[in-house]
Amino acid sequence: NGLVKVYKPPAIGLSYCIFTDPSNGITDPFHTVVMDWKTGEGVAEASGMIPADQCAKIHDELVRAYNNAFNSFELNANAGGKFEETIKLLGTSNICSRIKTDKTLDRTKKAWWTSGTMKRQMLWGLEEAVRDRRLRTHNRETVNQFQSFFIPEGENPQVPQKVI
Repeated sequence: NGLVKVYKPPAIGLSYCIFTDPSNGITDPFHTVVMDWKTGEGVAEASGMIPADQCAKIHDELVRAYNNAFNSFELNANAGGKFEETIKLLGTSNICSRIKTDKTLDRTKKAWWTSGTMKRQMLWGLEEAVRDRRLRTHNRETVNQFQSFFIPEGENPQVPQKVI
């Protein structure tokens, strides 16, 4: 139904990583990116306005298709909680441990908790990786999303809210 775009199919012997920003399907779309671990190239993406449990099913299918890809997701809000619940029911494997703001791993927890501090760290690292062409995308929507971030003085990074 057009939610998943495959730019390069999985190849035997390659490693991949997957990250999903889940959504409740009401106010914003979910977004999943599948990357070649070695090259940083986006090989598949998924995006759309669907509930978090359906986002999780797509995430799980992509993890399995792309050689049991190393994966994670944003845990914030109700959508993150529903996504996590569904991922556990599906038995999705190879989920990374949570990365803390000091860049160490919390092996007792999974997924990303995106606090304001973590969001700043993620975006600065992302900006540098995109600028240095260490990450490559085939999707113009992804580039537009990167370019839409802004940081109001004294506030956390954000994207413009869509008016419904």
